[in-house]
Amino acid sequence: MKKIETIVIAAAGRGTRLQDAYPDTPKHLIPVLGKPFLHYLLSIVREVGFSRVIVTIGHESSQMRDFFSNQADDYLLVDQGEQMNERYGTAAVVEAVAEEVGNNSFVFINGDALMTSDVLQSVQVDDGLSHIVGLRHPEPQYYGVLSVDDDGLLKKVVEKPQEPLGNLINIGVYSFQPDIFSAVKTLAPSPRGEYELTDAINILAAQQRVRVHEFEGDWVDLGRPEDVPLVESFLHRHNLV
Repeated sequence: MKKIETIVIAAAGRGTRLQDAYPDTPKHLIPVLGKPFLHYLLSIVREVGFSRVIVTIGHESSQMRDFFSNQADDYLLVDQGEQMNERYGTAAVVEAVAEEVGNNSFVFINGDALMTSDVLQSVQVDDGLSHIVGLRHPEPQYYGVLSVDDDGLLKKVVEKPQEPLGNLINIGVYSFQPDIFSAVKTLAPSPRGEYELTDAINILAAQQRVRVHEFEGDWVDLGRPEDVPLVESFLHRHNLV
């Protein structure tokens, strides 16, 4: 099976829930065990072996550029603000990299989460479909919940439902075919005024073009100051320190 060689890391966000604790630091560069959070994510990405790594930047972009200027490997930085002007949201991140990705498939991940390398490998397959990773979680009402048909194809993503139909949540690990770019261009802003990637994914799901991978491994996201000890535990468990 052909493998996807390009990965896009979304690292342009502000991290509002972390700003009180880290007012002058982009959330992706928050220090964890003496190194920026992004250092560990890039280590996992390198382990998987992507030949092309694209990173979207935006908030505190000068700090992000300084960080990447000191990296031994080559990374392509895309300034989301310069590309998208007033368009905000997770779908805008995908739009921002359209020119750089071109007519190729790509893996897409959030830059504020860590996962074991097998998670990325599970969506690295280039089979003509998009792929999304789901994880069973005891509090699905705080996440996007995945509804899956009997063939393992996504029916829809329901964001933060008050009464979840299941506990399989979206952890923000995907692979996309180029048709995702057509889908994001059709979107209207959500009620919060942003362009939502899950709305574009639901367009593809209605066409039976998204396969779901249920993951039983290890994953942690950095959204709040109290998540830092959880990230530290993840790093120790997987000998990433």
